[in-house]
Amino acid sequence: MKNSYLGGLPPSQGERNQSEANLKLLHHWERNLIPEIIKYCAGTYRPYEFEYYFEQVRHHLKKGDSMSATNDALTMLEHKSNLIFPDENYDWSVKIIDEC
Repeated sequence: MKNSYLGGLPPSQGERNQSEANLKLLHHWERNLIPEIIKYCAGTYRPYEFEYYFEQVRHHLKKGDSMSATNDALTMLEHKSNLIFPDENYDWSVKIIDEC
C-alpha cells in the first residue's frame, strides 16, 4: 500500500518522459494510422463500433503498449494492410517533426 504522502508527490522525471513518449506515440497513430484504418474498414463497421474499438487501441497506446495496439489494428484490418506500423523499439522521447 502506498503512503498517502508519496501519492501526492509529482511523478519522477522518468515517468514524465515515458508519459510524453506515450502521448507522441498516440499522436502518431491519431494522425497517420487511425484515419487509414477507418478508410479501409468504412463499410464494415458502424460509427459506434469504430469509437469503441479505437478507444481500446488508444488505451493500449497511452500505456505504451504498441504491440497490443498493433495486434488489435491488424485484427480489425483482417491482417490485410499495407500500413507501416512504427517499430516497437522506436524512441518516442525524441522530438517528432510536428515539434520542429
